[in-house]
Amino acid sequence: MLQNTTIDSQKLKQKAKNIAYKYLAKYSTSKNNLAKHLLKKMHQYYKAELIENEPLNTELQKITTEVINYLVDLGYLNDATYTKQQSIKFIKSGKSYLHISYKLKEKGVSEEQIKTILNYYNKEDVELLAALKYLKKKSFGAYRKKNFDDKQKNKEINALGRNGFNFETINKVLKYSNAQEIDEIINKLQKQIDD
Repeated sequence: MLQNTTIDSQKLKQKAKNIAYKYLAKYSTSKNNLAKHLLKKMHQYYKAELIENEPLNTELQKITTEVINYLVDLGYLNDATYTKQQSIKFIKSGKSYLHISYKLKEKGVSEEQIKTILNYYNKEDVELLAALKYLKKKSFGAYRKKNFDDKQKNKEINALGRNGFNFETINKVLKYSNAQEIDEIINKLQKQIDD
């Protein structure tokens, strides 16, 4: 641990780098999310010293910024790549535009970066693909195994709405009556996203 009177910047920087390398070995992340993680871990490690040592707290902030910039320069951190990868993952798992945007903001990705990546894809196609995948995953619509009544219809509409799909998309996907037709549409839209 550190002495309250001196701050060993090199030791702090090496500790921060080690924490960052370990985290990046397990997870893909954004710059802001990694910065939060680094500060949290460094604060846990130097908890006792931070109570009485304001310069240490300032030094941790400075070192965190330096380490993040170092990792960006090495190419280990790239918000554009992270945003694109996460967007594709969310789209393939049946998440709406609204959900994708919310999750990326939660990870510290800028609004501008999110719009840039999401505007690359046709919003209607992405929403349709995500909603159809959600139907399949939850056995709704043409995939439903139960008898269809008003109670089941309301359940499906509410579930789709809670997952960020708009009413127009919900009505469109629930009108499909053939699971094979939906699978063909999913495959077609999936190919467009992958290209």
